[in-house]
Amino acid sequence: MTPLIRAAALLHFDTLCRDLNADPQRILKQVGLSLEEIQEPDALVSAKGFVDALQLASIETNRDDFGLQLGMRQDINMLGPIGLLARQCDTAREAIEIISRYMNLHNPGAAVDLLTNQKKTLLCYDDITGGHTRNPQLCDLSLSLSRQVISLFFQKRWHPDAVFFIHKAPENIKTYQKFFEAPVYFNQEIYALKFDTALLDIKLKNSDKRLRAFFQNYVDSLNANHK
Repeated sequence: MTPLIRAAALLHFDTLCRDLNADPQRILKQVGLSLEEIQEPDALVSAKGFVDALQLASIETNRDDFGLQLGMRQDINMLGPIGLLARQCDTAREAIEIISRYMNLHNPGAAVDLLTNQKKTLLCYDDITGGHTRNPQLCDLSLSLSRQVISLFFQKRWHPDAVFFIHKAPENIKTYQKFFEAPVYFNQEIYALKFDTALLDIKLKNSDKRLRAFFQNYVDSLNANHK
């Protein structure tokens, strides 16, 4: 069965392409997708087409940080019901665990995990989609989006202690340093954000138990139907 992903993963793809003087419609057509398909966030599109679109856009725009820039334009809303549920959690730990548990509803090929000790935590991401090799554009997108999501949880401009990438260093490393506001390391063994473990258990503002119960039931029903 062909792996599928929610079209919301390509949120702002078209505007970023245009801002970088590329034609999003032509790029999408070459990978078997269309502008019309990606306008409906909950529509399911080919995961391979999604990854190929990121890679081709990177080539067409001559920007090896295309995935990073796309993630900078996205936020938790692109996760749909999962994001709505995560926003009602009491702590960042609970929210990240919710996202990890139900990520299959958004992108079955994404693996999100927390590796923690008493002092430091690694929020790890990996692409486990079958049919293509791990793509740097996709992983850059996911790490930049992760920074956006965690900043939302803490209600402030948060930055990690360090960021790790498996792929080689890009031509313009300054874009990465400026966005993450942290040391960035390439040719590593993982894709991850590093930060203080204590932050995971700070109580989040604006959580609502009734809304959490509602979205929990909704996401559970989606998950039951998805299996």
